[in-house]
Amino acid sequence: MTPALRVLVLLAALVGGGAVSSNAQADELARARECLEEARYQDAYDLLKPGFDGGDRAAARLRLLGRAAMGLARPAEAVACFGSLAADPEATAEDLAQLAWAHHEHGAVLAEAGEPARSAFLAAAQAARHAVALDATSLTAWRFLGAALEGAGNPEGAERAYRDGIEAVGESGRPLRFALAALLAGRGETEASLAALAPLAARGEEEDAEVALLRARIWAGAGRMDRAAEILSGLLGRAPDCTEAYGVLWSLFSGPEYRAAGVAVLEAVLERDPAALTAWGYLGNFHRLALNLDAAERAYRKCLEIRPDYAWAHRALGELFQARADLARDPLDRPALRDHLTRAVGAFLDYLDHAATQGTEDPTALPIIDWLIYDLARTGLDPGAAYAASVRLLQHHPESAAVHHTLGLIAQDLGRFEEAEAALRKSLAGCPADNAPLRASYLVNLGLFYEAWNKYPQAREQYESAARLSGKGRLDALENLGKLAYKLGNPTKALEHFKAVLDEEPDRPESLFYYHYCRRWIQRETYFRRR
Repeated sequence: MTPALRVLVLLAALVGGGAVSSNAQADELARARECLEEARYQDAYDLLKPGFDGGDRAAARLRLLGRAAMGLARPAEAVACFGSLAADPEATAEDLAQLAWAHHEHGAVLAEAGEPARSAFLAAAQAARHAVALDATSLTAWRFLGAALEGAGNPEGAERAYRDGIEAVGESGRPLRFALAALLAGRGETEASLAALAPLAARGEEEDAEVALLRARIWAGAGRMDRAAEILSGLLGRAPDCTEAYGVLWSLFSGPEYRAAGVAVLEAVLERDPAALTAWGYLGNFHRLALNLDAAERAYRKCLEIRPDYAWAHRALGELFQARADLARDPLDRPALRDHLTRAVGAFLDYLDHAATQGTEDPTALPIIDWLIYDLARTGLDPGAAYAASVRLLQHHPESAAVHHTLGLIAQDLGRFEEAEAALRKSLAGCPADNAPLRASYLVNLGLFYEAWNKYPQAREQYESAARLSGKGRLDALENLGKLAYKLGNPTKALEHFKAVLDEEPDRPESLFYYHYCRRWIQRETYFRRR
């Protein structure tokens, strides 16, 4: 092969390789766009972030990476991406509008954390002005120009931006009218605020939910709760399943002075539509807030008559019985407490059954249910029912260390010692290695189990393991080591452990008692030996 031919072959290989690389980049960007369209922001971010090296598609990659960062609530990273785009003389108005959005969200994060945010809002306003200069019809740019000026403490400038934007974008300026109305309402200009919304309902059509809800908030902010109630009642009369309307009703009328008006709105909705499921649910919430627990229970049970698999209503009933159990503690009414705890546990487990089927389980429910089961066993004095409930809970969460731990403690109370040991050891095996306080607590309870079973060497082993960890469980372990040494007739070793506890917590009652008792014990023994 001649040198010239060799060069031509090499060039062809390079061109071919470049085409393959270019196609791979195009496929990667296409996959990232799909992820963003499906709101899988982390997948898009992970796809775009590694090995970013510019190239022909650098701008497209930066745009997508900026959107992914915003979706992940990382506005500082989005600022870097859109800022790189904005630095290019060929930057589009959309690039600059996205930069304004990122700067604004970064400012909002700083403000929420109590840090200086004005410079971020001013940077957002500057980027938005550049975007508007390139494209006066950019809705995004006008929105964040106004919002940034609000954040920077310039409400007059924000009002001008919203009004100029409404004039520039025409009929698509609906979000700008909402922002303007909210700004004016915040300044106490109720009539001007409502006037800003008026064109949205100027065609004689029924007022849509979004406008109605904002008008209700405006009237409520002006102290006209009667007008707010009238608007919400009319909206729910037209759309009894409008979830947002119930949310606004709750936020405006759940205070003690307005609660009766909120209940009246819901009762009017239910009079028109007795099968309005959400209305029954919120009616129950209003009654529960007012401690009208019987009325709340009737409302929640009505939800279940309409829809027996309504997971939310089962949980609401569980929380209601939990509230009744709390009321039964002072003064203590043991039968009532046991009954309410049993009902609460049953309702929560029913919630888990339906939520698991529907894929709607709230992770905060598990610790609540686990604690209620433990409470039923120890305070409610019904370990048998609690044991059955723990077994049922394990069917939903077989890997939960906390549930195994509770089952172990209850099994121990029932004399199921082998089962208790197995459950307690499973809880220890499933305990996160980096959670030293929890691990120490589990070790202490396993040690107490062995001590109750008169297996003192195994008990000491668990206590010593817990004493090497951090947190409250460490002091519990040292105290139990002291008690075990005392029980086994070794006051000198017991005194050593109690002193270690008191060095860290001088007022710990049990350790103080045993410390002084062991000292007297040792003194008596010394005295009699000398005699």
